[in-house]
Amino acid sequence: MALQPRLMLPTTALALVLLGLLWNSLVPATVSAQGKLLQWDSCSPGTRVKNFACTSNEGFNDLFATFYMTSLRDGITGFFAELEFGGGDRHSDGSLSGPDFDPLPSFWHLQSPEGCRTGAQTILIGPAPSGCVDPYAGQYATPSIFMTYPYIPSAGATPRLLVQVAASWPERSMCCSEFYAFHVRVSNVRATGEGACEGCCQPMTAWLKTMYLTRSNGTTLGLATDRTVVAWNESASPLCGVTTARNATWGMIKGLYR
Repeated sequence: MALQPRLMLPTTALALVLLGLLWNSLVPATVSAQGKLLQWDSCSPGTRVKNFACTSNEGFNDLFATFYMTSLRDGITGFFAELEFGGGDRHSDGSLSGPDFDPLPSFWHLQSPEGCRTGAQTILIGPAPSGCVDPYAGQYATPSIFMTYPYIPSAGATPRLLVQVAASWPERSMCCSEFYAFHVRVSNVRATGEGACEGCCQPMTAWLKTMYLTRSNGTTLGLATDRTVVAWNESASPLCGVTTARNATWGMIKGLYR
C-alpha cells in the first residue's frame, strides 16, 4: 500500500511559521548539555551512510531524529524541527563539501502533489526504537508537517527539499538519556523499472538543520549541533556501481566522526 504524506491544515502551517519566527527571539544560547542527532535505522549510533542498490521497489528505510540531555530540564512539552534533503556530499554542518552544483534527484522529490515520488514518505511519531527514551509515553498524535520544494537557502544554492515537523507530548522533565523525537519512513517505490524516478543511485544528504524543544512556560530550549548529517548512496557506493565523479566524497564527512 502506498504511503501517503500527511499535509498540515493552513492553521497548522501558520503555527509552524510562528514557531519559526519565535526561534530567534525565544531560544536561549545553546549549550552542550543537550544536542540533536540524525541517523538511519535506529537510535544512536545508527547508520551514518545508507547504501541501496536500487534494484527493488519493495521495502522502506527509516531515518530517526533524536536528541540527548545531560542535565535536568523541566517542563518540556514537545519539539519543532527542520530537516533538509539535498543532492551531493556535505560537511557535518550541512554545507556542501564541494561547489554547490548537485541538484536534488527526482527520487527525493517527495512533496505533494507534484513530486515524482509523492506518497513515498510518511512522518511518524512512535513507537520509539530500543535504545531511546520515548517522551510520548504512548500518547502519539499526528505531527504537524510542512514540506517546501524548491527550498533555496541562499543565493546561488541548488534547490533542496525542506521538511518542517512539530509535535507535542505530555509535559515532563528530561535528563541524562537519548530521547526519540520522530522518524521519516521512506519507501523504495519507483526506484527501478518502468516509471522509476531518476537518481536513486545518486548521492543525497539529509541534514537535521534545526531542532528546539518547547516548554510549558512559553520558552524554548535550543539543541546543539552534534551528528546531524547522514548520506544516501555515497559517491563510491559499491552497490550502485560507479557514479559521476565529484570534487569530494562522503569519506571526508566520515572522517569527522572517527
